[in-house]
Amino acid sequence: MYMYIFQPGSQVYVEAANGFLADQLLFGSSYPFRPIGQSIEDFQQLGFRDAVLDKLLYANAARLFGIA
Repeated sequence: MYMYIFQPGSQVYVEAANGFLADQLLFGSSYPFRPIGQSIEDFQQLGFRDAVLDKLLYANAARLFGIA
């Protein structure tokens, strides 16, 4: 599933990620069209809980790719 988190209505996805979707979403960026640092900083300000941010930015991808 692709989602542009900065679009109207995307707050519903933030709320879902803070609940039942926490283990099913991954962070993705539009790099090189947008600076990666800016994308990460903006993503961190959307209202995800800290434990969920860790999953979205690292843990879910690590689990998907079998990285310890």
